[in-house]
Parts: sequence; structure tokens; C-alpha cells
Amino acid sequence: MRDGFVTLDFLPHQRAAWRALCAEIGLDEFADAVGDDWFSTVGMEDRIDWARPHYERALARFTRAEAVMLIRRHGGWAVPFQSPAEVLGHPQSLLYASAFFGDGQAHLRLPWRIDGAPQATRSYAVAPPLGAHTHEVLAALPAGEAS
Repeated sequence: MRDGFVTLDFLPHQRAAWRALCAEIGLDEFADAVGDDWFSTVGMEDRIDWARPHYERALARFTRAEAVMLIRRHGGWAVPFQSPAEVLGHPQSLLYASAFFGDGQAHLRLPWRIDGAPQATRSYAVAPPLGAHTHEVLAALPAGEAS
């Protein structure tokens, strides 16, 4: 898609609907090539990693909203993947304030309130890079244990 990614799924009995989608977006040859194994190319099935580039090229001219509408019009299931900014800006996220940025960190809290107060706020910073403390850990070991 021009502005991100969407999910693409059909139920096992919806082969004709999937073929109709493929025909509309120019994937007739792809559909012919996968034949009866078509279901392995949607959702989280076995051949999705192989099939994904085909779908992405065919849907590249659409926005996420357009692609979702197109897939749903053919009876498939589709939802847009959202960026962290979109998730945090969603009305439900704003209502519950369960995830928010502040002071350069992500803050998370349980989405319920007791006596009107939010509960269990946790702050998370970026984890140190792999190996950042290797020398300190090795130096703390008794002599001969670091090999």
C-alpha cells in the first residue's frame, strides 16, 4: 500500500472470492500458479512469506483504507497495521491513557481506574545494546571463571 500495510485473509471455503480479488488486482497468473494451494498464501498460513511480495506489488497503488475496502468487498478480512503514533492517537488509547509518551520514554499503565485514579504506571526506556555490560560482568567474575 502507499501508506502502510494491511492484513489479508479469506476463509478456506472462499476460493472463488479470493480468485475474484486476484483478478481485480492483476494477480491472475499468480492465482493460476498457486492453484489449489491458494489458502496457504493468505492470513498467517505456510506460504504467506513467499506470497507477500506478490500481494504488496499488486496493492501498491492503493491506500490502506482502499485496500481494506477492496478485500472486504470480495468477502475477505482485512485491517490496517497501525504505527505506534496511530495507536497512541486512537480515541480508545486516549480514553484509557494506557500507553503514552513522555520524557522521552513510553509509559504503560493498566487501562482501569480505582477511585478515579489510573493504576500501575510503568515507564520503559530503550534497552542497552547487546554486550554493553560485558566487560563489567566479566570483571566481576572470580579469576579463572571467565573463559
